[in-house]
Amino acid sequence: LHRVDRRQRQMCIRDRDEQQPQQKRYLQVITDESKRLSRLFGNVLNFARTPRIHKRDFEPDDVIKQVMDHFTPGFNGKSVKLNISLNAKKTIYSDPDSFEQILNNLLSNAEKYAVGGRQLDIDSRIENENLIVRARDYGKGIARSERKRIFQAFYRINGDLSEGVSGTGIGLTIARQQAEHLGGSLEFIDVSPGACFQLTPVSYTHLTLPTIYSV
Repeated sequence: LHRVDRRQRQMCIRDRDEQQPQQKRYLQVITDESKRLSRLFGNVLNFARTPRIHKRDFEPDDVIKQVMDHFTPGFNGKSVKLNISLNAKKTIYSDPDSFEQILNNLLSNAEKYAVGGRQLDIDSRIENENLIVRARDYGKGIARSERKRIFQAFYRINGDLSEGVSGTGIGLTIARQQAEHLGGSLEFIDVSPGACFQLTPVSYTHLTLPTIYSV
């Protein structure tokens, strides 16, 4: 799948000026599907084993930007406005790969369930030397009776929210497990309208200015 995705990017660059609109749409569908399958296989593999944690210094906002670059075309195709406010302007000590997969799972979840709200907010900040990342959508939200179960493996919400949506039911389970392996947490935050997830991986610490932009 990684080879397919790399080959697809090369084709897009090489043939960009020659592609017709319909061809571009087909290429985008292939690219999106290869990324989706890569995330799916990654989730299955990570669910079956204890994640290996390799901590090092990195800038979390750089990872968030990288992840958003992958998801932006899909959200744009569904007319979802992205509001991104990145204020975690410090180098932290954690596992960037685990951090990235947690974000992938959160955004994949939002891409499937939250498009009805037409808006997704992503923000990051440093609070008491800890990184906090929030992903908030404006969709139908999650019923109070369902909230305690959304992190359970293979559990999928019943009703209109999940109708016609494919998935394994382990994305949020793995995201929370990885956050806990980092010494942090992933929690559901009660908001209205929509739903909000807050990630707090335990981390540490060099300050610059905030970046705010809208896609």
